[in-house]
Amino acid sequence: MNTSKKVMIIVGLLLIVGFIVMLAVPSRKSSLEFEPLDGQIALLHKAYERWFGAPIAILETAPGQVVLCDWLMYRGSAAAESEDMRDWAEKFNANSMDLVVAHSMSADYWASQVSFDEWTAVFNGDEAKRNEIIARCATEAPDIAKAIDADMAAFKSFAANEKLLDQNGKLRDDKRDIFNLIYRHLWVSLAASQLPRTNIEPPEERIAFLRWQVEQSAMQLDKKIQKLMEFEQQNDDSYDFLFALSVLYAQNGMPGEACAVLQEAIAKADDKNETHSFRKERYTKSLNELRRAHPAACH
Repeated sequence: MNTSKKVMIIVGLLLIVGFIVMLAVPSRKSSLEFEPLDGQIALLHKAYERWFGAPIAILETAPGQVVLCDWLMYRGSAAAESEDMRDWAEKFNANSMDLVVAHSMSADYWASQVSFDEWTAVFNGDEAKRNEIIARCATEAPDIAKAIDADMAAFKSFAANEKLLDQNGKLRDDKRDIFNLIYRHLWVSLAASQLPRTNIEPPEERIAFLRWQVEQSAMQLDKKIQKLMEFEQQNDDSYDFLFALSVLYAQNGMPGEACAVLQEAIAKADDKNETHSFRKERYTKSLNELRRAHPAACH
């Protein structure tokens, strides 16, 4: 074997080894990234157990059955922008009050979960479940079939835009918790006009929905920033809104704005507060990362 062939073989082997090493060594994670929502969802499940206790057999109660019918009619009328939307909202709230008086405040949560389970089954093509709902609601809501179809069509468009559906147009199994979070938000938003929101929505749920909106949803940047500003006004330190704001700016090609937010965050951090101390370290790492990548934008 001549020298040139030996050199080519050695170079080839070195390239292969280098490639393998590159794959084996994990790429450096950016400081300016949102954490996965898995941990937040796990906290949420524990909060549900702590807040609402053992399941209540909603379908075995008369007010529970009526509430589920009212809810679907409200959703359908809202999707179709019908004039009777307000009437169905009032019926839902009145019957929800009857439900919690007859059982407990937890009944509102369990009603939402029964509705979610049935709704997702119908969404994924379960005709038997659809017919069961229509038969059960025949007296309370004769037009419920139309309401279901209108709601499904509207929500399918939304879910597709949020990439919550698989290639067959069904709910992705790995997104079921997110789907439930969105469904719960819609339910609680209506129920809160009759029941105290602080009694039917754990803080972990409110933060989880905010995080989904800001960190993962297809919402426009200005809307996400608006959500963060609304959260800031609540003086709630459970979510690091300044870091979230800096990540949004960085992700949207606005390094100068991201740097300014991080500098503000560092200045506001209280070194005596353990949470703030951790956050300040993250702010500093993120700011240094931005300065290396965008020296002209970060002074």
